Amino acid sequence: MKKKIFEFIKKADFVLVFILALLGIIALAAALINGLLPFHRTRVQQIAVVEDVRVKIEEHLKFERKIKDVYIFSVKSSAIKADEAYGTEKSKWSGDGFSNVLGRGFGGDGITNLIFVKNNGREEYKLFPANVFIYKYCLAEVEEEQPPRYPHECNVYAVVKNDTTNDKILNSEDDIALYISDYDGTHVKEIASSIITFRFLGGEEILFSEYDGTVQSYFVYDCKTNVKTLIKSVKQEIIEKQIALYK
Repeated sequence: MKKKIFEFIKKADFVLVFILALLGIIALAAALINGLLPFHRTRVQQIAVVEDVRVKIEEHLKFERKIKDVYIFSVKSSAIKADEAYGTEKSKWSGDGFSNVLGRGFGGDGITNLIFVKNNGREEYKLFPANVFIYKYCLAEVEEEQPPRYPHECNVYAVVKNDTTNDKILNSEDDIALYISDYDGTHVKEIASSIITFRFLGGEEILFSEYDGTVQSYFVYDCKTNVKTLIKSVKQEIIEKQIALYK
């Protein structure tokens, strides 16, 4: 009797070990498949700040385009690294409720500045005196369209200057300031410290809104006259950012 019980225990142990091994193989296979198959959900662009002082910081340039007499280069730095992880659920701006059309600035290293070169290389200057995270930007249009779809008089930049959520990540969950400049990067001006929505209206006008936690205020900015006009304010809850800053 004892012998039969012992044999039963041995068989039970074997079966248990077999089941555990099988579950481990299934889990490993699932992880491999998950890594190989493409995802179909929207990724939230974000960059993590590299704070290790032992890391050598390097910058590299990428030519973007020429507008009239100026050559424009983007500056990318190893001080920040791209991270295309999914948005977390810790913020109301994250997950499936987060709508943010990606334009220039998506993928690769984060863009920290723009360099403008004029007079056949004899004059050169940066857009910002200190590096920031240029989340998205749209350069002035040079093609003549009727009716014009994008501003000819200014460049537009969506910029994350600080980690306002204190999560060690710079992304669109942080405050996004809106800047404009002339086509050649001069006369840089902040026209909004934190925007919730953005879109081009055609011609020289752009539409954006700000939110103070209770009231959403819509503004129109005219790049030709440099006038910011309040269009409408409404008390409502905001569940997503919509920043369609792209061509």
